[in-house]
Amino acid sequence: MKVEFHDFNGADALFGGELAGEWQDLRTVLSGLALQLKPSGQAGKQGKPIFDPVASNAAIKAALKKKGWPTNIEIPGEVAFLGTDVDFFRHGVLVEAQFSNYPFFLNNVVRSALLAKSHALLDGKTVLAVAIITKGHMFPSSNSTLYYEQAVKQLTEFAKYGVFDVPVRVVGLLEETGTPVPAVWNEYPGRYSRALSSSKPIKC
Repeated sequence: MKVEFHDFNGADALFGGELAGEWQDLRTVLSGLALQLKPSGQAGKQGKPIFDPVASNAAIKAALKKKGWPTNIEIPGEVAFLGTDVDFFRHGVLVEAQFSNYPFFLNNVVRSALLAKSHALLDGKTVLAVAIITKGHMFPSSNSTLYYEQAVKQLTEFAKYGVFDVPVRVVGLLEETGTPVPAVWNEYPGRYSRALSSSKPIKC
């Protein structure tokens, strides 16, 4: 897939310097992903192809694990009110894949900022920078889910007024247009099921 990103609070310097290796891992994994699609189950959209967040998360997780990234890292007890775990973390880089409803994006940002500012230890290290993976608006998707352009607009306004100061890179997954691209068509036994009933490669 195509990868775009937008940086806040000095994330560009960190990901271009001491955290360059972690960014290279992440970019390589995301660039190598196939677009994951599924049929919509929503009224008025039944059967139409939409972005598949479940399969996308699973593909990212499998690829990062192969590169040695710890996944589902437990949040320490003193800040357990923030939740149970974070998606990925290595060498100070906290990564969240955010394909769900848009209010969860700001929750991820605020939670990550608190983890960083409180010097909480994840896998024995503190948070230096955050990368949040989103999908582009070009993809049809479930109603009210976050897209990359929306995330950038939200953080641009938050940064303008100094609402948060943790270094954040918002990453957008996009695709080529006007030419067939590889994709994966996934079927599930129910609208809210996370277990695949079938999966096959397609061109899209």
